[in-house]
Amino acid sequence: MNHLDAVSQVWNDSLFTPVEGFLSRPRKDFRGELVRIGFGLHQKSEMTVDQSIAISGVCEVLEWIHSGSLIVDDIQDDSIERRGAPTVHRLYGMPKALNAGNWMYFKALESIHHLPLSSDLQLRLLRCAHVVMAKAHQGQALDLGADLLKITKEEVPHIVEASHLMKSGALVALALQFGALIADANGDLGRLDHLGAELGASLQRFDDIGNVRFGGTDAKDLEDLRLRRPSWLWTVIAEDCDDLMWSEFKAAILMLPQESALQEFLERTSFKSKATLKALNLHSRLSNELKQYAAEPSQTRALEDLLKLMENIANAY
Repeated sequence: MNHLDAVSQVWNDSLFTPVEGFLSRPRKDFRGELVRIGFGLHQKSEMTVDQSIAISGVCEVLEWIHSGSLIVDDIQDDSIERRGAPTVHRLYGMPKALNAGNWMYFKALESIHHLPLSSDLQLRLLRCAHVVMAKAHQGQALDLGADLLKITKEEVPHIVEASHLMKSGALVALALQFGALIADANGDLGRLDHLGAELGASLQRFDDIGNVRFGGTDAKDLEDLRLRRPSWLWTVIAEDCDDLMWSEFKAAILMLPQESALQEFLERTSFKSKATLKALNLHSRLSNELKQYAAEPSQTRALEDLLKLMENIANAY
């Protein structure tokens, strides 16, 4: 084996194999659909070949950024499983997993330079990505730094909302923005940024509700509650309960991973059902706001696709 082969073998074992293995796992992959919807919402003419190639390229960029963030997030939470298999840090060790997750960020951003787009448009895509990634890390800092057992009831909803908007919301907004910019390099993305962030936050609410399951085998069940991280259930209980219920809820959280107290509390108070109803109401309001977005008849198909995607998200839980 020559020197180059030896280097390649080490890279393969410690970087490429972990990354490729993680990317091959089953995933929802709705971000690609959001890119295409963002394009349709700002489309002014027939899609060109270069635009089609660019759309496929930025879909990969988003998947790499998101997947890298999941690998790092699993390290920070010391999670056991992700996407139906052991987390990367449990398979390969924390140092290799951390390096792989971070490398995926930079490799994704590097690939934007190779898209068949003008240098000015490449730069604008990169700027959007950098803003979102910085914002997402600030959102993650809220998750890591806010022990909700120590936050006042009045402060909890603000912490949860900021976390949802800056993490899930920012990445959904980026997907829509990428598509919109490929359609119209000079487009105004302000409103789309707001609506995308709200859509991502709505998705996170349903995901939080879906993870409140008892007696299951999924390691992600109750994980955010066990770690006392920002979660939609905390918001609903903080807004709707009295001080006695608040104390009962926190006592049940303290007993995790023993689930019986929390399960009894939620069955007695119906707070999981209330959380679902509130999430659906907010989701419906967002749908109504989005219906006003399409400015031209040619953009209504993309808007219909977005509304259908939102309905699918809500029905999935």
